[in-house]
Amino acid sequence: MPPPEKLAVTTHKKADAATTLRASEIAARLGVTFEARRGRSLARLQREAAASMLYVLQLERDEIVDGEQILFTNPGRYTLKILDGAAHPLVRAAAPPGAAPVDRVIDATLGMAGDALHLAGALNAQIDGFEASAPLAELLREGLARMTAARRKWAAAAARVRVQAGDAADLLAAMPPASAPVVLLDPMFDRPLGAPPAFDLLRRLARSEPLDLSLLDAACRVATRRVVLKIPGASPVPRLPGQREHFNRRVRGQAVDYLIIERELPPDGSMSQP
Repeated sequence: MPPPEKLAVTTHKKADAATTLRASEIAARLGVTFEARRGRSLARLQREAAASMLYVLQLERDEIVDGEQILFTNPGRYTLKILDGAAHPLVRAAAPPGAAPVDRVIDATLGMAGDALHLAGALNAQIDGFEASAPLAELLREGLARMTAARRKWAAAAARVRVQAGDAADLLAAMPPASAPVVLLDPMFDRPLGAPPAFDLLRRLARSEPLDLSLLDAACRVATRRVVLKIPGASPVPRLPGQREHFNRRVRGQAVDYLIIERELPPDGSMSQP
């Protein structure tokens, strides 16, 4: 098993008092050390702090950095995906044609919030995102707030994504039963096709366990209409020992598919939709 990651928080070289204060507050929330920059390069600071990665308050954004790998919150392919409208496979999985509108989605495995941002824009819905990694949750809060303030095409969608740090199964278990229309689950894949250069850094931070029964049961307890599971394209339907509710609809995409535990089956009752 690899050693645990050690994170330190720092700033850009010309940080003012307000930025330095915010960096020290982030370090306190994350339970890690704050390292004053003092003119050092990030490589030198990381080495002297014996840190495996750095959370850096840069001039225009927050980043998590390890050498050449850099993570930061961004809209990704939002402007392209949103053009597909209701025809996009993720949207058809979460809100199939003819079904009642969806005004809230629990994204229980938030990651870098790409799907959450997409659904917030496509459905005009509130997205509550759960992220097990506290550093990623911190990065997402800063990035979504920055994207909201930027007044770009994704600003309204970013404003509708809320981030909560914690284990998804625990957070779902704390919610009232039947309290959200849709719960989205996206366990971490192996490296996907076209993965960004910082994907390996994301894997080191994010929870990477496969889907388990406790998470699926918790999602089923909360969702009133459907639970959506994102899987690699053409993968078999998972069968978990003791699973009480089973996937009864499938939406196929190009690289990924979506399996749905559907309480509102489409009129033809089919599991597979092209």
